[in-house]
Amino acid sequence: PEGGLRATMADAYDRQAVLGRQLLRAFALALGLPRDELARHAAHELGTLRFLRYPPTADGIAAANATTLVGISAHTDFEAFTLMHQNAPGLQLRAVGSDAWEDAPVRDDAFVVIVGDVLERMTNGALR
Repeated sequence: PEGGLRATMADAYDRQAVLGRQLLRAFALALGLPRDELARHAAHELGTLRFLRYPPTADGIAAANATTLVGISAHTDFEAFTLMHQNAPGLQLRAVGSDAWEDAPVRDDAFVVIVGDVLERMTNGALR
């Protein structure tokens, strides 16, 4: 791409920051709050852009090979939310109240939006 990796990633960061503010407004409206109620608490850009790889696993592999499995253990994301672009399988999610892990959808034209701890606290648990 023109401008190299740095320019490409800066552009991706800026676009995701805009999307993040739009999502905060949409979440507020969905909760019956004024449009900018959540966004006003995120006045400063605090986003992080990371490259992560979640290697796919087959059923049973995690239990059988727990010492050799590579990945990130079960966790919640600290941020308000995570915009995850999946271009390969591997990320798994667990719905609130469920013990079952499900594969996150892989779509080149979409993001998976993962509500994090900060947004859960900002909404008193209405979003999790």
